[in-house]
Amino acid sequence: MLFAAYCSMHAVGAKVSKGFERSLNLEDGGEVSVANTNGSVQVNVRDGSQVLLRATKIARETGDLDRIRIEIDESPGRIEIETKIPRSVRNAAVSYDLEVPRGTWVEATSVNGSIRIVGTHDETTASTVNGPVNITDVRGSVAAKTVNGSLQVDWASLEGSAKNSLETVNGSLRIWMPSDTQGAFKASTVNGSIKTDLPLEVRKGKFGRRPSVDDRIGEGGPDFALSTVHGSISILEK
Repeated sequence: MLFAAYCSMHAVGAKVSKGFERSLNLEDGGEVSVANTNGSVQVNVRDGSQVLLRATKIARETGDLDRIRIEIDESPGRIEIETKIPRSVRNAAVSYDLEVPRGTWVEATSVNGSIRIVGTHDETTASTVNGPVNITDVRGSVAAKTVNGSLQVDWASLEGSAKNSLETVNGSLRIWMPSDTQGAFKASTVNGSIKTDLPLEVRKGKFGRRPSVDDRIGEGGPDFALSTVHGSISILEK
């Protein structure tokens, strides 16, 4: 379903861009997956039952814009969005800005680009190779990963959260937890420190390197696995 389609084109430095909008129907508790290659992904929540998709293609030449494809597979319970950039099209990117219904399961991936997700109420998955991952005001389980970039997650509530996995290689990792947090925590870094506001024991390895956490708060709650190689970990209380 076309919502307010448009085709705008303008110069961006030495590049040109082309944008469009789509409105997609999704049943309650449905899933949205967006797979990007070059470019950012941003997801926010909204009231209602429709997914609003805004995307911008960016290329060096006008003729390349139509060769960049945004493929959409729409079904009542799941929407899949994927970027297709031919190898012959150089220095191209697509940026996404989505609004999804509350309670939507979200998966967002990119290769070269940042990921930002705000306000999701169900399982949230985010992955990129080069770029930061920032997830805020989230309720539910989170699985997030980046290779070169920082990773930040701010939980509004842990209700519905079960297993959480956060991993980066070259970058810091910071999480913000509710004051009544319970759960099992495992955290490790090779070159960096671990700071926590919560009553968790931080163990230090030989020569103070490779600090780690393997501890629990309370009897219940979700599991948290946090890891980085080159960077610090902060477990903060809101």
